[in-house]
Amino acid sequence: MINKNLFAISCMPLIALTACTNGESTAGSATIPNATAEKIEFRTAATKTIEMNNVSIDVFTEETGASATCGVDGKSYTGKAKLGVDGLVESYLSLKNFGSACDSIFKMFKSSCGSATPSGSCDGSGNLETYCSYTDGDFNYLDLMYKLRIESDASCNSFDAINMQHTLDKYAAQFTDDPSELSFDSHVLAYNGSAPIILSNDDDFELFRDKTGNRKDTDPFITEIDAFHAVKYFPMTAAITGNGIYQENCRTFIVTSHDGGQPTGHMLTHISKGNIEITEIIKGGLPKYTSRYFPINFLVRDCDELIDENSTITFKSFTSKTWCSEKKMQIPEDSTEEATCSENKHDDAITYDEWFRADLAK
Repeated sequence: MINKNLFAISCMPLIALTACTNGESTAGSATIPNATAEKIEFRTAATKTIEMNNVSIDVFTEETGASATCGVDGKSYTGKAKLGVDGLVESYLSLKNFGSACDSIFKMFKSSCGSATPSGSCDGSGNLETYCSYTDGDFNYLDLMYKLRIESDASCNSFDAINMQHTLDKYAAQFTDDPSELSFDSHVLAYNGSAPIILSNDDDFELFRDKTGNRKDTDPFITEIDAFHAVKYFPMTAAITGNGIYQENCRTFIVTSHDGGQPTGHMLTHISKGNIEITEIIKGGLPKYTSRYFPINFLVRDCDELIDENSTITFKSFTSKTWCSEKKMQIPEDSTEEATCSENKHDDAITYDEWFRADLAK
């Protein structure tokens, strides 16, 4: 079940309209759905409507449900969710003209349907209408609102989130003139240095718990993920790949580490049997900071049975000569170390954001 404290923070703009307190539905607020219908219909007027992150959200407090919509350039998204009696959870999704992104959004939807199998499939234009219902006695209104918000954010923000300049090769090119000395391992599909920070502070969120239940957000770890979490952590990559993230007989992992200080670049540079190597990239002319700031994430597809959740994560550092400053900025201030910069040096680099493997967009 989704942690209430996480949702309380995530839904701050929605507090006034969704009663983000304890979240349990009250007597008379649950409704009995039409068992033959594969659409969710609300009989009452929306309690309130709010615009947030390109999404218009209607909340139906009396019916313990909500609807989210967005649209641009001929594309449109509608998502609905409703909590009924005896823990009945209903979900509805409609996509129009989403192209290949329809498949990845549908995968995310299916992964949130419990044991139910949603109806429908994406057509060649990225159109879809689907529905599922299942029973979960532990699911409450806060869980429902959080689920809808995550799905609508990932779907609606894919409209303008794709930056075709953000490929892994171009990320690496910021730090070296020689691709042979610094490159991502071929198993890496994407890197995101700007993933949701709040998730690392959640006490229950499954990606941040080890198998014994201990918190693991402050240490690097590897976890196999489903489509729902892939879209959540790598929305731009998921939007351009459709089914490309997942392949038969392969496993998909998220490898999470921490930022070793700002600014620092991060690349997963080598995968071998039982081991993952991450390279931390230091700006030339500056020392490496040691403080931890926030988690950074890599999306990895393993079709060679090289890694699992018990694989070792090791680190090495690389000092860039192209991302380099010859200014006296060393710490401590009395350092006599000189920066060694190449002729093609530049002072700035984009070390965070989301970056994807170029062939995924083909």
